[in-house]
Amino acid sequence: MGKKPFVWQMIKEAIEELGGTAYYSDIKTYIWNKFGDVNEGTINAQIVVCTVNHPSRIHYPENKKPRSSD
Repeated sequence: MGKKPFVWQMIKEAIEELGGTAYYSDIKTYIWNKFGDVNEGTINAQIVVCTVNHPSRIHYPENKKPRSSD
């Protein structure tokens, strides 16, 4: 098997395949079924980073800079 994608890319794929909305457990199950062993804490943290309406997302360095509207 080739190199795994970044976890944020796995999450994006999971959300798209799950119809645009999902619970944490749905995302994690999708990722584990497709990509195998991925750290649960990493998935949880990346879900927060990727969720624009999650209150604690502002504490991650990825979200300190303004986002492009492209």
